[in-house]
Amino acid sequence: MLFLQIFLAVIISLIIVRLFLKLKKNEIGLLNFSIWLILWLGALAVSFFPDLSSILARFLGIGRGADLIIYFSLILIFYFIFSFEVRARRIDQKIDQVVRYLALAEKDKLK
Repeated sequence: MLFLQIFLAVIISLIIVRLFLKLKKNEIGLLNFSIWLILWLGALAVSFFPDLSSILARFLGIGRGADLIIYFSLILIFYFIFSFEVRARRIDQKIDQVVRYLALAEKDKLK
């Protein structure tokens, strides 16, 4: 178990360093950074203290810590799917506006 904990700590630490670099380069906002940082620090805490998930699960009225992690993961996945869908629709609308503008500009050139 110790090897897995060290391995996870190294991987999560690298991810956190990358998060800080993305924040420094303004590739992500402060809110997005904070959410990801809390998520990865929570994963790090659970990897070193596995009973933490069970304690939190019992506090929330869920049977096992593993169930809590699965529920949380599913909610997070569905949120990201929704977020990507909204972003894709926004990009489609912007593309439509650009195409309409170019079509009208081309039409004016032909006259």
